[in-house]
Amino acid sequence: MHTLCARGTMKPEISAAVGFLSRFLRVKGHVNDRQVQTFSQSLQDILAEQYKHHWFPDRPCKGSGYRCIRINHKMDPLVGQAGQRI
Repeated sequence: MHTLCARGTMKPEISAAVGFLSRFLRVKGHVNDRQVQTFSQSLQDILAEQYKHHWFPDRPCKGSGYRCIRINHKMDPLVGQAGQRI
C-alpha cells in the first residue's frame, strides 16, 4: 500500500509552496501573469512527481529535508526546471 492515493495527497502543501513562490514573482514584477500561471502549473507538476515517494502523512517530518525548497539566493534545481518552461 505505497500508492499516493492510499496514503493521502500532498496537494495542499505543494499548492502552498507554489503559491508562495508565485506571489513572490508577481510582487517583484519579474514576470507577467501568463508566465506566473505557466510557472505555477509547471512547478506544481514537477514537485508532485519529485516528491510522490517522499510523502508520509502519518510521519510528517519523514522526508521533509528531501522536500525542502531552497530560496537562499541559490536557485533550487526544481524551481529552475519550472522556470525554464515559461
